Amino acid sequence: MSRSKFYSRIVVDGIPQLDHLDTTITEIPTIFGNTYYTVAEFDIGRIDRISHINYGTSEYWWIICIANNISNPFEELELGRTLIIPSTGDIHEYYRKNKKR
Repeated sequence: MSRSKFYSRIVVDGIPQLDHLDTTITEIPTIFGNTYYTVAEFDIGRIDRISHINYGTSEYWWIICIANNISNPFEELELGRTLIIPSTGDIHEYYRKNKKR
């Protein structure tokens, strides 16, 4: 699942791009339940690592950011912070309902 599916595609100066001003990325509703993860010292600046630990892939880092209102994971991952980890069921439901066609 790619977050690029949440953006419209536009052409700027003849170059196809994603329109980051037109997105459907919003809060992820909880249907199936969340788990939680406490940031350890070796996790700081490594939201991809936290994604890999919880989902088996580093590709869902942006889902963790959305669920925790993190705009800059390099500055906002603090030691001891407890993160909400949405269930994979909620992620797939969110993706199904919100992706751009």
